[in-house]
Amino acid sequence: MNRNILLLSLVSFLNDLSSEVISAALPLFILQLGGGGYTAGFIGGLRELVASLLKLPAGYLSDRVGLKKPFVVAGYAVSAFFKLLIGVSKTPFHLVVFSSLERLGKGIRTAPRDAIISLSAGKSGESFGLHRAFDTAGALAGSLLALFLVKAFSVRETVIAGALISLFALVPLLLVKEPEVKERVKRGSIRLEAGFKRLTVAAFFFSLSSVTYLFFLMWIKEKTGSESLTILLYALYNLFYTLFSFPAGKLADRVGKAKVLVAGYLLFSFFSAGFLLSTSVFWFGFLFSIYGISSAITDGVQRAFVSDLTGEKVKGTAFGVFHAVSGVGALISNLVGGFLWNENPYYLFLFSAVLSVISAVVVFFVDRR
Repeated sequence: MNRNILLLSLVSFLNDLSSEVISAALPLFILQLGGGGYTAGFIGGLRELVASLLKLPAGYLSDRVGLKKPFVVAGYAVSAFFKLLIGVSKTPFHLVVFSSLERLGKGIRTAPRDAIISLSAGKSGESFGLHRAFDTAGALAGSLLALFLVKAFSVRETVIAGALISLFALVPLLLVKEPEVKERVKRGSIRLEAGFKRLTVAAFFFSLSSVTYLFFLMWIKEKTGSESLTILLYALYNLFYTLFSFPAGKLADRVGKAKVLVAGYLLFSFFSAGFLLSTSVFWFGFLFSIYGISSAITDGVQRAFVSDLTGEKVKGTAFGVFHAVSGVGALISNLVGGFLWNENPYYLFLFSAVLSVISAVVVFFVDRR
């Protein structure tokens, strides 16, 4: 494993430790401040839109100037600042605004960071799998820490504590080396492969199905009335995500990215449809285990697939396009999800399940010439 991949994995661990303390407490914070389905939908959708608007230009600019690291550092710094503002929110509107602006940092850093991993990688599946495993190990630690903090302190204090942790994620970035690129991309010379375009279409359909986790956790909170159980199930999701990320990447390198992605998309469909069937605690635990495995497959393997389908000098642009298209799909998904949630949550679960099956059908044809 390349040093850059290990360092960026550590950065992601620390950043997600911070982010998931906030994310685990956010459904509770929304309800505490008087928000509901529309608040969750706007937060889930606008966060993705704001990030997506910057992912493509940030990725393209990093290719044009031949530098990736400055974008990555700036992105993590911006996120840390707005996380602190989330903690001082007084109304659901504040949560929507500050949560959305926090995603500016993600939009700046994601494509250049994934490009650094791709340019530093040996086997793409293993490299992105390791990075996602560290990322989600941080999420697991963060959700467990949130469980402790919510019991010991207020929800607001929990969110502020999560924001302060994000400052530590900036330290390992100083040791990341700028990867060497033999040739910079020239204006008007970008050409993306047909396979990459088909993958992006599949990812768009999947992003349409991937409504924010906030809906599922709010459903559990409403059905069980337990804040601790809500956060514990989110921790269970992150545990399975962490455990399966690296094996999923290795499997994708061995048997092919498209086959593994089909399995991941179908698992998410099963997870969504499962909320139509039962409201028992054990069933919720099983479903969130499936959710974690699905995310472990789809998140890392999609990025590894992008890496395989694009040339060296357009990595930043390709990841920017991929993330931007997925973000637009997520915006549409979560705005529709907010409406469906207020009509009937079961409509939301069915909507998510059906569209993820469609994405599995589309990705089957990615490798076809």
